[in-house]
Amino acid sequence: MYAAADILCEWARGKSFDEAMVLDPLDIPGLAPFFALLGGPGRPDDAREKFQYVIVALQNAIRAHRGELLPPTPTIEPPTDRDLDADA
Repeated sequence: MYAAADILCEWARGKSFDEAMVLDPLDIPGLAPFFALLGGPGRPDDAREKFQYVIVALQNAIRAHRGELLPPTPTIEPPTDRDLDADA
């Protein structure tokens, strides 16, 4: 979880709130840039789950800062033992 948080926070540095808000935590192919920043081979599914929760947390922090209501947490599938392929 710490690695995912570091990667997402570093990605968000210098970006506008609006840029962070367009991320869709449920869009698995959209997570590709974060897997690339993770480094190493493969795209472990447990990293997918961590990236998704960190995106939700980042967006909720922005909403709270703006005084917006927080939406219900989306359903995020638990991790499996598999590696995601590029088309997942």
